[in-house]
Amino acid sequence: MAGLIEKDIRILLQRKQVIVLFMVIAIILGFSMGGTFVVGYTTFCILILAVSTISYDEFDNGFSFLMTLPVTRQIYVMEKYILCAICGVVAWIFSLVICICENQYKQAIVVTEDLFIEAVIMLPAVLLVMDMMIPVQLKYGSEKSRVVMITIIGIVMVVGIGVKKVVETLDLPLALLFEKLQGITDMQMLIVCIVFTIAATLLSLAISVKIINNKEF
Repeated sequence: MAGLIEKDIRILLQRKQVIVLFMVIAIILGFSMGGTFVVGYTTFCILILAVSTISYDEFDNGFSFLMTLPVTRQIYVMEKYILCAICGVVAWIFSLVICICENQYKQAIVVTEDLFIEAVIMLPAVLLVMDMMIPVQLKYGSEKSRVVMITIIGIVMVVGIGVKKVVETLDLPLALLFEKLQGITDMQMLIVCIVFTIAATLLSLAISVKIINNKEF
């Protein structure tokens, strides 16, 4: 697995101009917009680059060559999740440092607990996107996966709008639910997000392993 990680890191370093561009944009956004937006933006962009290494493996029968190496298909899939998690965490730390510097530069105060919790909650959210992207990329390839992801996002938006319309039409008593949700502390919400992300990642990993096992190279 270490060899696969090294291979993918070398692939990412070949796109160092893009990485540097993302870093510059992150710094500009961090000091111009403020808040924790830059944390989610930077982590998401770097995560996309990490997932794109699957496309390089598909190119010119790369999968067929990789499967001749002393690695199993399950190890290959696990390596992709580990690589994406590492890249996501590194990008998250980098963008969090930018957020802290911006906060201290403009307000001259230490980072508040709320700011830190907001940034931490973004990491599970971005990792959930990874849990969707990797199985789709393995199943449909680099070209079709873009269409599938756009379709999924579109369906989620349509469902969300539909649920909102139904709630407004039927005048459902959701006020009580929102009041209960407001009673949840940030730390409790963070724990829920972490547990849900771990469960979603394990499910996504199982789906990805099944997909790669059914592939013919």
